[in-house]
Amino acid sequence: MVSTSRFNYAILGIATVWSVLIFILYSNSSASCSAETERLKMAVDRKDRFLELLRDQNDELKGKVSKLQEELQKYEAEKSAQENLYRIKRGYRTTEPNRK
Repeated sequence: MVSTSRFNYAILGIATVWSVLIFILYSNSSASCSAETERLKMAVDRKDRFLELLRDQNDELKGKVSKLQEELQKYEAEKSAQENLYRIKRGYRTTEPNRK
């Protein structure tokens, strides 16, 4: 009976040691997961801020492009008007004759 009791205590001791080891490993992995989760949240926040900055820059660039396009249209209209005025002054036709 004594050997059975010792055997039961040995099994209980081994089970206790394994339980403690598993708890320690779980605690470390849980803390590691928490730290990784926080790191990933910070990375997502940085990405979101970066995307907002890119959107703002994109809007600014679109505005600049539209202004440049308007200026180009004005310049082309002015250039065309000056060419037509030059042709009129020189006696040239302002449009091409219809060729058949």
